[in-house]
Amino acid sequence: MPHTSRETATRAASAHGASSRTEGQAEEQGGLTGWERDRVRRRALALWWEDGCPQWRGREHWAQAQLQMLKRYPRI
Repeated sequence: MPHTSRETATRAASAHGASSRTEGQAEEQGGLTGWERDRVRRRALALWWEDGCPQWRGREHWAQAQLQMLKRYPRI
């Protein structure tokens, strides 16, 4: 049975590390939407570069980026 274009797209996205989670599943993943996770990821990377690219401090940079993002874009 041939795959639908949606199944093919989902498989391709999964192969490249993308997620097909819904908003409800985002709540299970720390309460962040895809847009918020992307913003946090980008800011954490910038903080890592600013800090001289140290090893083993990813959680610290992620937490700092998450706090900055939540301050900048507060939820209602």
